[in-house]
Amino acid sequence: MSNVTTLRRASTTFQNAIAQPTAADDIRDQLKILDELKRELGKRQEALREAAMTLGLARHDVSQRETAPSKAAYIKLHGLEAWEANKSIGSVRRFTWI
Repeated sequence: MSNVTTLRRASTTFQNAIAQPTAADDIRDQLKILDELKRELGKRQEALREAAMTLGLARHDVSQRETAPSKAAYIKLHGLEAWEANKSIGSVRRFTWI
């Protein structure tokens, strides 16, 4: 069985396992396991990317990007009054256990 087949089967197994959560503790446990899996899969993904680059199959492309200054940098450049006049406030959703 190839690595790709194993990954596909594991993916299906994970999908089936989380399809019908039951009690609150079970949901918490599943989320904890999924967080651990995400970390491990991220590490594996990075290792595979490194292997692809080592074998000459891929590379990192570097490009330029414009960014806005941080709050502190903006205030330093333009002053606190300008910051207060030009800032925008948005909402952030964050998952929190109750």
